Amino acid sequence: NQNQDLLIEFYQTTLNLLRKQKAADRLCFKINLKLGYLFFETGKYAELVKVLKGLYKMLDNEDDATGEKENIPTKRKRLNDSTSFMVGTEIDQHRRGTQLLEVYALQIQLYTLQKDNKKLQTIYHKAMLIKTAAVSHPRVHAVIRECGGKMHMQEHLWEKARTDFFE
Repeated sequence: NQNQDLLIEFYQTTLNLLRKQKAADRLCFKINLKLGYLFFETGKYAELVKVLKGLYKMLDNEDDATGEKENIPTKRKRLNDSTSFMVGTEIDQHRRGTQLLEVYALQIQLYTLQKDNKKLQTIYHKAMLIKTAAVSHPRVHAVIRECGGKMHMQEHLWEKARTDFFE
């Protein structure tokens, strides 16, 4: 428990320094997410809700950490003769979808623990819509599916629960 408190303080100090230096928002997002999981593990749900709100705000903000609009072209660029890649909206949407799934997974765990089925259903269905658009860590999908299966079991929807548990 003392280690977790030290880790929380470390994450918060790091975030404060990154904000002062206007560092990359991707790093801030990851640290905030880790802080959220730490609050979840330690049972500090009021702080977790604040972190979740901050994460959603970061995802809604299309600006970079300096507050200026990113100027990224939205067409193909050539890396060399044999390779090309997409920049701009497609990559941004893919990254945003992956990050959104991570936030949804954390929020789904919170609602499952609180047994708030209405909110759980809403977030679960949003997460399932994103599922095919983003590739994220398998643990994120496992959390979403497991909590979804538990939700379906509480509603006596056995076939949907089976699908979530074994997919």
